[in-house]
Amino acid sequence: MHSRWLLEYDDPHAIVEEILRLRRRGLGARRIAKLVFGNRISLDAATKRIQRLLSRIGAKFSPRQSADLDIFGQKPEKSAPLSEKVTSSEPRLGPTERLIYDALNILEEATPSMIKAYLEEQGLTKSLRSIYSALWRLERRGIAWRTRRGFYALATGLYYHDLLAENVHVSELPVPLHSKKERGHAAMFSSVVAMAEQLNATSTERIELWMPVPDKRLREWALRLRRLGWRLVKIYYNTYENALKVEAAYYNPAYPLRTAYRSEWLKLYVETLMMGSQAITSILRRLGAVGQSVQGTGWRGVSKLGSGSGSSAVGGCVGGVGFA
Repeated sequence: MHSRWLLEYDDPHAIVEEILRLRRRGLGARRIAKLVFGNRISLDAATKRIQRLLSRIGAKFSPRQSADLDIFGQKPEKSAPLSEKVTSSEPRLGPTERLIYDALNILEEATPSMIKAYLEEQGLTKSLRSIYSALWRLERRGIAWRTRRGFYALATGLYYHDLLAENVHVSELPVPLHSKKERGHAAMFSSVVAMAEQLNATSTERIELWMPVPDKRLREWALRLRRLGWRLVKIYYNTYENALKVEAAYYNPAYPLRTAYRSEWLKLYVETLMMGSQAITSILRRLGAVGQSVQGTGWRGVSKLGSGSGSSAVGGCVGGVGFA
C-alpha cells in the first residue's frame, strides 16, 4: 500500500526529498513530523506516517534514487545481500539481530525499551518481544551480554573498528550536521562522512570523536572514581601557557581542600590518570596501534577507519606511554 497522504500535495516527490533531507541532517521521525505536518493532525499520527514512510524507503537512498521508491508504486533496486555487507570481523546475524547489534553499537548499553525507541527514531518498528528474543540469541552466542539488571551491551572485541562522532559542524550548514543533543546518541564516523560527501562539504568547523570502552572492570573503576567526584579528563595544548596539559575535573569531590588531605588528592589524580591510561590502551589495542610508532613511518591500522595515513590521524609514539 502506498502512502496516500502524499497525494494531498501538489508535488509528492518534493515532500519525500525534504523528508530525506531532514533525515540526513539527523532529525528523528517526531521532529520531521512537526516540520512537515505542523498542527494539521495530531503529532502521534503524523509521527506514525513519517515512521512508516522512512521504514518503507529505508531512509538510506540518495535524492537521485528517491524518485524510484515503491511509495509511488515502483520498486527500488534490491540491496546487496547481507552476506556481502558483513565483513569477516563481524558475526553473521539475522535481520532483527543485525538491527539490535547496530543499535547496541551506537547506544553502547541499553535496555530493550531503549533499543525499541532508538529503532523507532530510525523509522523502524520492532516489538519488544522480538527485541527480547534477538537479545537472548545474541547473549547465548556470546555476542551481547547483560551488564546489569535489564541492560545489555556488546561483548568485548565485537565493536566495529570505526570511530563514533557527535556535534559535527560544517561550514556549508547553518545547523549541526550531527547534534547529540537533538538525536540523543552519537553517529558512526562513516555515516557522518557519507552525509558530508552528499553535501559536498569542504570545511569541518568542529567534530568530536570517541570510541567506547566495553571493559567491565574499567567501567566499574570509572564508576568508583565518579562517586569520589571525578567527571572529566582533558588533554589539550594550552597556547597561552605554551604547555601540554592533562586536566582532571572533579565536581563535589569527596575530599575537603585541606593540607591534611593532600596525599588523598594526589592519589585521586594519579588513579584517574591510570584509569584513563588503561582505557586509552584498550582502544589502541582494538585498533591495532599498541606498541607502534605512528609518526613518520605511518600506521597501517588507521585504514580501518577509512581515513588517510597514520601520521595524519595520531601523532607521536603510542607505545610505552602511561601506566601499565
